[in-house]
Amino acid sequence: MDKIFEPKLKWNSSDDDMMDDFYRHAMKNCSEFQLLSNFSLILNLSPELLNFINHDGKIRLIINLESYLTLKDILEFDLFNSEKFLADFLLEMIKTNTFELKLLKILGCILTKKIESNPQLEIKIAIPKRISEKPPSIIGIFHYENGEITSISGGPNVPNSDNSLENFTAYTSWGNESEYNVINQSKFSNLWDDNSRNLNAYRLPDIVENYLIDLYSDSVQDLKTISENFEKDDGSISQVTEFEFFDHQKDAIKNWISNDMCGLFEMATGTGKTITSFGCMSHIQKQYDRTVTVIACPYKHLVEQWKTEFEKFNSKVGVDGKITFDKTITCNGDYPKWKVQFNNLAFDFNETPLGGKTPRLNQIIIFTTHDTLASPDFMSRLEKLANTKKFLIIDEVHEITENRSSKVLLDDYEFRLGLSATPNRHMDEDGTQILKNYFHSSKCFGTDVSDEKVCKNCSKEFIPYSLNLKKAIHDLHVLCEYEYHPHYVELTSEEMSIYNDLTMQIARLEQKRKKGIKLSKKESYPYLARANLIANAENKDGKLEEILNIEFKNHLQRTLIYCTNTRRSESDIYDLSQLERVKKILFSHKIKSDSVTHLDLTKLRLEIISELEGGMLDCITAVGCLDQGVDIPSVENAIIMASTGNPKQYIQRRGRILRKSKLTNKQKAFIYDILVAPPLPELDEELRNIERKIFAKELLRHKEFAEISNNEEEATSKMKTIARKFNLDFDRLDRDYIKNELL
Repeated sequence: MDKIFEPKLKWNSSDDDMMDDFYRHAMKNCSEFQLLSNFSLILNLSPELLNFINHDGKIRLIINLESYLTLKDILEFDLFNSEKFLADFLLEMIKTNTFELKLLKILGCILTKKIESNPQLEIKIAIPKRISEKPPSIIGIFHYENGEITSISGGPNVPNSDNSLENFTAYTSWGNESEYNVINQSKFSNLWDDNSRNLNAYRLPDIVENYLIDLYSDSVQDLKTISENFEKDDGSISQVTEFEFFDHQKDAIKNWISNDMCGLFEMATGTGKTITSFGCMSHIQKQYDRTVTVIACPYKHLVEQWKTEFEKFNSKVGVDGKITFDKTITCNGDYPKWKVQFNNLAFDFNETPLGGKTPRLNQIIIFTTHDTLASPDFMSRLEKLANTKKFLIIDEVHEITENRSSKVLLDDYEFRLGLSATPNRHMDEDGTQILKNYFHSSKCFGTDVSDEKVCKNCSKEFIPYSLNLKKAIHDLHVLCEYEYHPHYVELTSEEMSIYNDLTMQIARLEQKRKKGIKLSKKESYPYLARANLIANAENKDGKLEEILNIEFKNHLQRTLIYCTNTRRSESDIYDLSQLERVKKILFSHKIKSDSVTHLDLTKLRLEIISELEGGMLDCITAVGCLDQGVDIPSVENAIIMASTGNPKQYIQRRGRILRKSKLTNKQKAFIYDILVAPPLPELDEELRNIERKIFAKELLRHKEFAEISNNEEEATSKMKTIARKFNLDFDRLDRDYIKNELL
């Protein structure tokens, strides 16, 4: 403890320099700081909070809103007792400049900081239970590294006034005043645990926390910069919060409206499909008094991400663009009461209360998954919502299979929007055409099986807006540039023998497919076995070691490694999977890593991702996930150990690391692709042609990666060497070349 610090008993801001004489000394060597106060005191403490966080301190703040509330406000809080009501109240205060911008930036900055995965700052909001009772307005507890404690408690202080008075009594454990410290700690703990007789303690709503973090992120400043600029920063909140659509998003919305509010958006990952769809929602709600919007995502964690993005959008957008709604509901397995809630919602939506002119609910938003959307329980309830316009938004629309489409793509939806970076389904032309036929119009019931952009029956566009990656990076600059580094390895002699045997089996199966014979799951085994052989090739491990040593000098950071969790030999129980081998390699290089798979709980995956973004991990190894829908803007590097032949996967993996990051100021990403150059069989010409065509499709992926990269010439030089080996014209290599010239 600082021996010079011997606080007097009574303090008053009219006579004492509170900051220099008390707080600065009290917070020195403090490891945990707990404070109940209003924003006025917290603002004055902001420079000390910044310094405190830099020294790994932990803070718990209870912000008392009593002085900002009217009697009506307190009664409404008591009546509604809801997080949404509190969030709306706080956001309104923020947007009307009730709080100073520099404080909000500091809180947002500190909210991003963690120690061992635990946040350094926790905030709760205190609302009086009754207007007549006056709880203490200041309680502070300072816990020191050596176990000593200082505490303070005080009377009223008035916010938003230069003449506000602060007064309190200070107690120290080394001054034989421990009993008062115990009392103050008990008062604070009761408040924190919402056991106070006078105050209700609410968790800071997620939407407000995210809003504060965004304010800090938008300023692109670190703690040091904010601290240095603290005295200069007197900006207003209105300077940074007004949301604006990008020009390409405005174009997409305009085209969709012109297409009778139907169509598919083919937009590169990271270009803002979600935000663009909110613009479409806003337009529809301005046109109609009663609407039901259904937003369906393939996975539950994406549903939660959409809900968060929706709240952030509505908190930032101006009044003209705000999406109005009376009720939202989430329908999936994580919400076991959704069926009962939907029944109640339908009643309030359809029935007009006695003496009323309109139903209680008129604008509804439903968040759900693809699975629930296709369920009879959902469809039967949706049909009961009467006298309304229905709008269907399907995220990752390419995930809707042909078998599921008849259950999901209902005529009830007058307005339709399908979102995807890759709306064309891999090896499923029929499924692709079903999506195009449904989404391009709710009035055209003909079936158009052409490859044209416009329906021959109604002249509406199948895809009213398309934005490819090249334009997003080099023209619009909404994604960061990248370098692409392909690394080719060969199969071992043992692997080559197995590969050739599997290729011969595949050649026989291809003959059956040409005759229109559908292969059984068992017959398809050679395709899967050969793909696993390529993904799991032994020499990839050595190439990874080489990349770590040469490219990164063993200083890997903010990296994703995509690999497979299968073993090279299913019969050898001692054989390690590629994931296990990669983890061993990373451990040997003293690289901090963790792994995520599609089997992990969503919460666990998000915690691991947060650790990567916070610098506690250098790398994440990913198996069967992180391909779509998860935002990790701070990731700078991707190492692809294994991938499928599905274009959707590699397009979305590339998109994972091309998002710009305000927190890290990332401007460029790096992709390292470890690939196998398979042997060209020394067999009959037909088998060689099959192999050439298979590899040409893979090589085209490499070429497309390289063409948009900053190092195209370097990347393609390796590919051209491989192309000559397979007698492929690299310059002409595209889908038409493969389809028409490779027999």
